[in-house]
Amino acid sequence: MKPPNSPDGYLDYTEYSFPRWSRVSARVALLALAVGIIYSGSIILTPDDPNLYILGFGIGAGVSLFIHVVLHYVTAAAFGYDPAYVWPNRVYVPGESLPVKHIIPVLLAPQLLSIVYLSLLLSGMSLTLEVIIGWGLLLNIQGAWSDVLWSIRRLTWPTGTRVVVEEDQSTYVAFPEETV
Repeated sequence: MKPPNSPDGYLDYTEYSFPRWSRVSARVALLALAVGIIYSGSIILTPDDPNLYILGFGIGAGVSLFIHVVLHYVTAAAFGYDPAYVWPNRVYVPGESLPVKHIIPVLLAPQLLSIVYLSLLLSGMSLTLEVIIGWGLLLNIQGAWSDVLWSIRRLTWPTGTRVVVEEDQSTYVAFPEETV
């Protein structure tokens, strides 16, 4: 697909994707956090009952993914955008460049879910709920790699940098001319 036209005062839009090293680094860091949670011994993810394990993983993963995506969607809509949802786990605002003050909350809103999960786990609950919420927490943290990388990237690019996601899911970046 052809890149969008860049506005006056900006370099041409170029397609962008994260370098492989950054994707791997983020996944390893979040995996280390997840492994730390698993081996802390305070959260039970693998109960002796295989049915409870399957139930916990299935519900924890499914519900967590749904809530995670809904939080992206609702946050973007709250800022007045018309977000698009792509099955099973992608929300974006097609053709619009969101300013940093909007995109960072949209990207990080699902991590509120991790805080809620941790609070619930610390409050004490039944084994069934602990397994479900534990898997939800684990998968929400591990699935955050892209949100975290985009947040870091957007915060470290020059002020005014424009990022547009097109309907074909291609991501384009245009930097202000004065930054060159």
